[in-house]
Amino acid sequence: MLWVYPFCDSKAALSGGEMSDAEVAAIYQEVYEFTAYLLKRYSGSGKSFFLGNWEGDWHLQREQYDYDLDPEPEAIAGAIQWFRLREKAIADARRDTAHEDVEVYYYIELNHVAKSMDHNKPSIVNQVLPHIRTDYVSWSSYDVTKPAVLLGGEKGRERVFQALDYIEAHLPESDVPGKRVLIGEYGFELASFKDAETQRKYTAAIMKWCLEWGCPFVLYWELYCNEIEPATGEHRGYWLIDDKGDKQPVWFLHKEFLTKANAFIEQYQKEHGVLPDQATYNRTAATWIEEFSTYDIRIED
Repeated sequence: MLWVYPFCDSKAALSGGEMSDAEVAAIYQEVYEFTAYLLKRYSGSGKSFFLGNWEGDWHLQREQYDYDLDPEPEAIAGAIQWFRLREKAIADARRDTAHEDVEVYYYIELNHVAKSMDHNKPSIVNQVLPHIRTDYVSWSSYDVTKPAVLLGGEKGRERVFQALDYIEAHLPESDVPGKRVLIGEYGFELASFKDAETQRKYTAAIMKWCLEWGCPFVLYWELYCNEIEPATGEHRGYWLIDDKGDKQPVWFLHKEFLTKANAFIEQYQKEHGVLPDQATYNRTAATWIEEFSTYDIRIED
């Protein structure tokens, strides 16, 4: 899974609402050639590549990091042009390049869902996504997943499902089968949540809920923390391994899950001769979290 930004891209479409013909041609060519390279270089490998962007709603707001800010109409129009251009380059390269047993998918990542879902505010999910024939949509999900775990239990699960359903309802049809909304980021920093066991418990809840909904990926942020609290100079605690090199409870959660997943896939393939489909995997994997003996995913009120 790669964030892809061509060297020639000035993001003029997002900052000014339009691109020059020369920039359109250059962006298209870079994305096209990169996609074609992946298809040719890895043909026959069984690999899948996902090409997209980082938290697109910040791009839509011209990198002004204010969640309550509404994007300008010209930025929305420019974003539609920008995302469509990238999608077309990837789709054309797939069409034109001979390949087998390798996939390159296009995704859009968005990160402002709650304000559109709850207050009909403009953002990528309701103003841009419906116009793009993307393969997948990635949701950097902090605006919903953090409050949802504080709700806990069935209320938290319902809130996450509500947001995933809302995104899916704005996603155009595609040839890609199954669920196409993935979690591109979620996590719980110790600076706010204080306790490593709580961090693990909340992480387990999001894993379970998103697997139950059907997300093809649920990606935790992050292995090592790259954020510092300005007031204290200390790490905020987005991590699996802390700044002293110690593996945290949430690391062991992921290790246990991965061990279980590898064993399940190996056994399933041995019995059926094929890998499990996404729905089968998700349905089974969601049950493991409850079975693990090392922690309890239930969240107290």
